[in-house]
Parts: sequence; C-alpha cells; structure tokens
Amino acid sequence: MGIFLRRGFLTSALIWHLCVVSMWNAPPTPLTAQVVHSPLVSFYMTVFGFTQNWGMFGATRTFSSHIEAEITFQDGSKKIWQFPGMDGLCFIQKCLEILRRGWKGYLIAYPAAWPDAARYIARQNSSPGHLPQRVELVQRWAAIPPPTEAFHQPLPASFSHSQRTSFFVYRVDPEDLR
Repeated sequence: MGIFLRRGFLTSALIWHLCVVSMWNAPPTPLTAQVVHSPLVSFYMTVFGFTQNWGMFGATRTFSSHIEAEITFQDGSKKIWQFPGMDGLCFIQKCLEILRRGWKGYLIAYPAAWPDAARYIARQNSSPGHLPQRVELVQRWAAIPPPTEAFHQPLPASFSHSQRTSFFVYRVDPEDLR
C-alpha cells in the first residue's frame, strides 16, 4: 500500500510542477495571470529557480515593420523594391526562405551593410537605358493594436504600415552597376 501512495504523490507532484511551469512560461492570459500570481506558485518558482518566463524568448512586439527600398532612376521615375518576404508562400517555401528572412534583421542592426545592400538592389533593378541613380532604404512600421477579448484575432483589414523612416540614402555610382 505504501508504494502506491508514494507513486501517487510523486505523480501528482510531477503533474502539478509541469502545469505550473507551463503556465509560468506561457504568454499572459487571465488564467495564467491568476495562477502565476498566487503566493504559493510565486514562492515555489522563485525558491527553486524556475523564474524564467515567456519574455526569455523575446520582447513583446508593440509594432510591426518591414523594409523596402525606394529606387530613383536617372529619368526621374521611381520604383519600390520589396525585400524578400514570407507573404504568399506555402509552408514548405517558408521553411526554405527562413534564412533569407534574417537578412532584413541583420540589415537594420548593422549599418556597415547598408551600402552593399543598396548596391545589390541597384544592380538588381538596372537595365540598359534605365539606370538607378539613388537607392533609399526605408523602414515602414505601425503600432500593433492591443489584443481584444478574443485571443488570436487577426489584425483588422485597415491595418497598414503607415509610418515611414528613411534610414539610408545611397547615390549610385556607374561603377556600382558592373
């Protein structure tokens, strides 16, 4: 009888621990907030060193952004060049494109890469008689509205990246197009 009691206690303790740690690490919801802020759970998590939370995976995003390049040609015409993105790709294509997606994050974080990116974009959009004169790297962004009562609700159709920040302008030299 004693072995069954010990197994039952250990099983219950393990299930309780896994539930508490899962709720502690989950994104905040009314249920997880109620459980996590109870004195018993806070004490247990702090004393035994399980105090990590969802924030360890990354900060809460309060804005959405994307990068594009505005190309001005010698004849005065302009073109918007979109960096490769995941929109419209199936799951397999998204898996294959995930590495290229990191290029945008790298580009914003490392200003030393901006001239090379601008030259690449200029070469990609160059054709005889239609040569780029200027490449402007632009970040478009918008604040993400706070969540509503219904979790996992998509952004409204009216949501757009209405804010614009130009972070680099490059004057294209004819040597760059070779």
